[in-house]
Amino acid sequence: MRKDLRRRLDALEGQVSRDEEAAKKKAFLSRAPCVLLGYHVGGLKPHESPSEAYARALNFQGLEDFVEVQVPCIFEGADRSELQKRDRDAHRRLFAKFGLDFDTLQSMTAYEEAITEMAEELPDHWAKWIADAVDEVDPYEEKFLDELWSKLESGIASETRRESRKTGTRARNSRVFTQRLQSSKRAKEI
Repeated sequence: MRKDLRRRLDALEGQVSRDEEAAKKKAFLSRAPCVLLGYHVGGLKPHESPSEAYARALNFQGLEDFVEVQVPCIFEGADRSELQKRDRDAHRRLFAKFGLDFDTLQSMTAYEEAITEMAEELPDHWAKWIADAVDEVDPYEEKFLDELWSKLESGIASETRRESRKTGTRARNSRVFTQRLQSSKRAKEI
């Protein structure tokens, strides 16, 4: 019986370790490209938000313009192709700065390796910013927040569509919609 318990405990500890590793990898791959694009393509300054520079890298005037385009994609199910195109174009410019061709990457592993190598060349301030963000990751909290965020997005999108149908106007143009976005962002940060 003890052997069986030990074996099960070892299996659970191994799963926890794999979950932590996967969560940290996911966190790195979500934060590092934003900082890399912001720094190398968007002109990220030392005391600026990486999101602001990321928005510039995607050829938006600033974060507000980026959010204005992103909000309908998240909450109304609007077409994301324009954002995806801008992101791919920014990635092409980033990879070109390192003598790489973004369009010829053969796998996600090749992308991960390239991002990792680029991140190693960032100034200490931004490398530390990424490392701190990754170190703060709790794999179970991340999973919970991903699920919560998904449900929140779905619920707000449904509610917004219902209100749009009732009033005949697009809710993204309303102050209420902006308030919902800000509330949902705060929920994601908690």
